[in-house]
Amino acid sequence: MEMKRPMIGYTLSLIAGIGMGKIFGTEYVFLILCGVFFCGLFYWGKKSLRIAGLCFLVGLSLPFLRDPLWDDGFNGRYVKVEGRVERVFQKGENQKLLLQGEKMNGAAVREKFYIRGVTTEYVPGEKISVEGFFRSPRAQKNPYLFDEKNYIRSLGAAGSIQAENISSLECVHWKLKGHLYVLSRLREFSRTTENLLQRSMLGYGEGDFDALREIGLAHILAASGFHLGLLSFFFLHFLLLSGLGKRQASIWTVLVLWLYGAFIGFPPGLLRSLVMFTLLIFSVPFRKRYDALDALCIAAWISLFINPWWLFQPAFLLSYGGTACLLILYPALQAWGVHKILALPLSVALGLLPWQLHFFGQWNPWAILANILLLPFFMVAFIGAFLYLIFGFTPLLGSILKFFVEQSSGIFLILSEDAAELPGRISTAAWNLPLIIVYFILLYLLFSPATRQWQVKKSWRKFLVTGTLFLCAAPCFQILYPPFVLRHIAIGQGDAALIQGSYNLMVDTGGEKYGYDSGEGILFPLLRKLGISTIHGLYITHLDADHCENALELVKQFHVKGVFLPPQKEYTPWFQNFLLLCQKKKVPVYDLTSGEIHNWGNLQIQNEFADLSGNDGSLMQRIQMDKISILFTGDAGFETEKQLMDRFAPVKVLKVGHHGSKYSTGEDFLRKISPKYGILSCGENNRYGHPHQEVIEKLQERKIKIYRTDTQGCITVKSCFGLRVSTHEEETKEIFIPWLLGAVFVFVGLWTGKRVKDEDWI
Repeated sequence: MEMKRPMIGYTLSLIAGIGMGKIFGTEYVFLILCGVFFCGLFYWGKKSLRIAGLCFLVGLSLPFLRDPLWDDGFNGRYVKVEGRVERVFQKGENQKLLLQGEKMNGAAVREKFYIRGVTTEYVPGEKISVEGFFRSPRAQKNPYLFDEKNYIRSLGAAGSIQAENISSLECVHWKLKGHLYVLSRLREFSRTTENLLQRSMLGYGEGDFDALREIGLAHILAASGFHLGLLSFFFLHFLLLSGLGKRQASIWTVLVLWLYGAFIGFPPGLLRSLVMFTLLIFSVPFRKRYDALDALCIAAWISLFINPWWLFQPAFLLSYGGTACLLILYPALQAWGVHKILALPLSVALGLLPWQLHFFGQWNPWAILANILLLPFFMVAFIGAFLYLIFGFTPLLGSILKFFVEQSSGIFLILSEDAAELPGRISTAAWNLPLIIVYFILLYLLFSPATRQWQVKKSWRKFLVTGTLFLCAAPCFQILYPPFVLRHIAIGQGDAALIQGSYNLMVDTGGEKYGYDSGEGILFPLLRKLGISTIHGLYITHLDADHCENALELVKQFHVKGVFLPPQKEYTPWFQNFLLLCQKKKVPVYDLTSGEIHNWGNLQIQNEFADLSGNDGSLMQRIQMDKISILFTGDAGFETEKQLMDRFAPVKVLKVGHHGSKYSTGEDFLRKISPKYGILSCGENNRYGHPHQEVIEKLQERKIKIYRTDTQGCITVKSCFGLRVSTHEEETKEIFIPWLLGAVFVFVGLWTGKRVKDEDWI
């Protein structure tokens, strides 16, 4: 029997639409191109392609129709919200809650709120009153880092509230009673077992369990489809053994599982599993053939209509990606002769690999064996804990169950810690979305029976091959000819620039904290996401905290091969500790001299400074690569500019001095170096008022294009096919377009291929 799988294409079209809507927004050029393309598609395309186009348009509109965020007009308001705790994200001193609002300043509301700064433990179902300042989330300004705005959207929340005062209100709710009962019974276990079971059953708890993340078992720390599968298997067979008929047992199992989902708040992975299991159960009485891939697509449609912002969260991508690859690759691997015991974790590992590299920048090959050898111990502990919740009140049976749970969970945790210490972990730069698309298309081409048997119409073969080569072209160019890339990191009120090419160099590190650690929150995670473990040269323009305070931790956590300092130094306690650390880690420290030139491969750095004190003693650097030139000015003022401007030839890009202070960037200086682009590194709403309006007007008068890290995020300067300066948002769009065009070729080519026999798929 032959069949098509249109639901897969329709679901991918919906997902592509949501992604395009998020990346490109309401840009007129993009919308016009979409309109022209789909007009042609609806006029000339087949029926299936028309439906796919309609699905894309639906996905394109969902991010705007289902955006829960309030506008910035509410930002900073002091509010009082009453509501019921829906989810708990972390226990302990830094607990965070998702609150389903009922009243706000006395008026009825239906929105959800993300509550921060909770010092007292609360459980789902509890009714509370929260007073604090409402805060609109900000979008991430640097690549690859945690995006608070998308995260708040994925929770369906209107914004966050920094709690100043929280009080409990009287309420009697089934969810509250249930959580209190489960928590009280789990406290009868040892502390580590309690934390493990609480995280896996309820989705929150204490303990980091880093070893589980390192060996690819992090999915057991949150209630997911894996846990639901265990529960459904146990509960269904328990009812069958109790004498119930198959249909009655199946219906009761579905009801219990949906009750469990409501109990913990329907996280994406659990909702997926619930929908798929429900379709499986009800396909029998209605005499309908169950198709797991179609069921997965239906679950994706339901989830994305509930909240399209789930698409950008790890829980959704890991759950659906792992399940899809399990359903597609598991039979293909078996057909290739791989034993089913190994084929199961291997198919899941192949599906999760790109997402693990995207979110975490590392992958542990031992995860495949860990899933085979360690999960049985966890399964015994998990099922035993549920039995203990039901039958633990009986002395003999309760003692036996408690013993088995403690022993199996203890063995599981000990072995996982040992496995995490094994060598072989792969660390790399975080994969971006286009590279992930390349991976999955190549995986499809490798395992799909349609392409393995070359059952694609001859007229479309060239589209298939051309599209694949087109997708792979850009990564190959980057590997063979690594371009010069300079990132002015959005570090807050400070300076931090990363230069990548043949060597990894840094000019300043930022660090003035104002209650926020920009090193641990921005700089160090970004370096790891970019796959950087070695800094070949660290240049510090001067020793103000906002330029160098993160350098201490940078030397501790990364391999720094050399530190270059200006002659003007004040031996503060921080600076003395920094020198001692460099001495301890055998990091060479060099004092620069004016006029000194450093060559890093084809990159040249000219170092100059004036014999002045304070900000005017800042190091100024002219960086040259081929025809691209950039001038760093530190915090230098008018006097330094006057003394040094004759030493510098004109440049293309100017890092505007002193974060845009009116005491820097003089008229004569601008006339001498005549830049085309000016980059301002400053913090949003900083207390100094940087950049000052006088500087902005000077740059505008000379028609210098202005880029700002406070409003536009990380500013990237690239030398790939000429000079290119782009913001974080622009770079995201530019890198996506070539792969998008190639994916269209592949998609059209495969869609028009011959139908594939059902048994060739699953």
